Amino acid sequence: MTFTAAVLWTLVRALVVTALAGPCVVILERWLARAEGPARWQRLALILTPFLFPELLVGYAYIPWVAGLPRQAEGMTACLLLVRVIPVGVVARLLTPASLITRSAIHCRRLLQRTSRDARELWWLWLCGPVRQASPALVLMLLVTFQEFELAALFKATSWTDWLFVQQVGGLPLSESLRVSLLPVGIQVTLLGWAFFAVQRGPVDPAAEEAPGVYRYDTGIAVGLIGLMWCLAVVVPTVSLLGGLPAGLWQLAGQPARCAGLFREMLTGLAIAGVAASLAWLTVGFFLRVVHQPGLLALCCLPGLLGSLILGLSVIACFQLPLLSSWYATPLRWLIGATLAGLPRAVLLRLWLQRWPTSGQHLAVTLMNSPLPDQQRQGRKLYWRLVEQPVAMALGLLTCWSYLDLTTAYLLAPSGLPSGMVRLYNFMHFGRTSALSAEALILVMGPMAMLMGGWLIWRGFRA
Repeated sequence: MTFTAAVLWTLVRALVVTALAGPCVVILERWLARAEGPARWQRLALILTPFLFPELLVGYAYIPWVAGLPRQAEGMTACLLLVRVIPVGVVARLLTPASLITRSAIHCRRLLQRTSRDARELWWLWLCGPVRQASPALVLMLLVTFQEFELAALFKATSWTDWLFVQQVGGLPLSESLRVSLLPVGIQVTLLGWAFFAVQRGPVDPAAEEAPGVYRYDTGIAVGLIGLMWCLAVVVPTVSLLGGLPAGLWQLAGQPARCAGLFREMLTGLAIAGVAASLAWLTVGFFLRVVHQPGLLALCCLPGLLGSLILGLSVIACFQLPLLSSWYATPLRWLIGATLAGLPRAVLLRLWLQRWPTSGQHLAVTLMNSPLPDQQRQGRKLYWRLVEQPVAMALGLLTCWSYLDLTTAYLLAPSGLPSGMVRLYNFMHFGRTSALSAEALILVMGPMAMLMGGWLIWRGFRA
């Protein structure tokens, strides 16, 4: 299959998946909006977990079911992408400003429809209202599906990312790789331009926000969707991984050198991911608090929005220039690539935390500056809960995403600094074994356990 055909097929699959995900996103958003307090956060956690579960483990679990079966591989790829992209759409819709054109306004305009001009005005209201509001979520889901690499590569499904990655690793000149990538880059830039235009609105009148509609079967459909998402993206991969775990851990226990290598690769990837996540977080904070230029911030996020594959190839090309060639074999290019890849997600997390400003932060600072020890202790607890804990969780999430970014590590990690995720991905192509399942558990879940331990220690000092 030619590269153009692979791009078109991937685009068609992305469009179909996004079209199927759209109604599911609306139902889950309404179900989430009707909850308040702790119940809202519990529902949000249920929705997000299928997306946060490591994608490499999801693909690893289903490899034996689709190996050598092209149609089943395509179907499973689309199905898993649908499950993983729905949470993305829910979060995007929650962060999108409310439309100034409400459902009531559209209904009133429909009642006044008499002529063809009225019909055109009604369509214009739809475009400027619901369509424009839904555009950022639809575009983001489309981009995530269009940029998919790991599932398509493990299942050997058709994908422009897998085609270009295989050709690049197989010896395709970098200049040719960048030339053929202009087609997917053009598609993505067009979509991003429309999404950026859709969110550029003036201040939203709170009165324009309407309460979510209550529909008879919303709760049942939402619960069924979440159950299906959890089954496909969490339960089945976990059961498949745990099945051969005891035998795999027993094998690793008798190979100290192999365990030491796994631990070294895990620490290396975690260190790069932690520094990259911190740099991305600080960079976004600088732009949001000091520069106040959304266009400039969007430009800085553009390399990451185009996907890890295009970003990795571009970083390689930059480090082949005379000015940076001496740094080519160092971890610097890996760090820069991971930081740029994390910028869009850091923006989403920053915007998410800004949705709930609270006057309690001022009270916490006041108590911390009190001369009384008891008030200082209460102030530290309150400040941890309102400020530090959300930031710590956001940084931990960014670090996990950066650590699991297989494409960036594969393309940009120096030869003397191997990534455990890359080696894990390479061995997954040869089938599923108990030893590989144990390595996957250590390399994927180990850093998450370490981050959780660091969070608990930080909490102990502040609480």
